Amino acid sequence: MRKDPAAQKLAARRMLKLSPARRQEIARRAARARWGRRKPAGKPAATPPIEQIAAERASRIPDEEWDRLPADLIEQLDHYLYGVPKR
Repeated sequence: MRKDPAAQKLAARRMLKLSPARRQEIARRAARARWGRRKPAGKPAATPPIEQIAAERASRIPDEEWDRLPADLIEQLDHYLYGVPKR
């Protein structure tokens, strides 16, 4: 965005009329505003899909632990999670 030279000149003249403490406060607020609008330095790291995260974590579980799961776990999930009677 291009700044208007006349507006910049007027703002500079008005700033001179302010106290040093007020000028410093305005400069701090302007710096904070610029910091909030800054663009990230590089491309942000993409978060992998949840399916990929789950597959990676599941691959760390030993086969012996998978074998301990009930054979009807999927069909009777409510029973094993919440204690609902088996269907």
